[in-house]
Amino acid sequence: MSVLIVEDEAPVRELLREVLSSHYTCADVETAEAALALLSERKFDVLLTDVSLPGMSGVQLVRRVYALYPDVCVIVMSGAPVEASHRWGTFDVYAYLLKPLDLSEVERCVAEAIEHCRNRRAGSG
Repeated sequence: MSVLIVEDEAPVRELLREVLSSHYTCADVETAEAALALLSERKFDVLLTDVSLPGMSGVQLVRRVYALYPDVCVIVMSGAPVEASHRWGTFDVYAYLLKPLDLSEVERCVAEAIEHCRNRRAGSG
């Protein structure tokens, strides 16, 4: 199973990659544009993205990902509480994580998203 981490703060991105790569195949990028480019080349099960990104925002990224890659489970990270109905509309964001991140919570959410992804695929197959 694979995780794409989208985070513009290098220390946070590197820490997330280090923690998650012991269990999953991980790739990380610092912009939404780079994430979309990588998603066009490789399949990912989970997208772990910050809301605040340079250039295209995390909100815009999530909308594009759901339009182009509906099987990807999305986990959103934010430094401020995120109002799901206001920002995301009908998009099914799997989970929201508030910064500063609790790494055990990140690991738990990613594991649950992976399981959700497996179950959804098994049910649609």
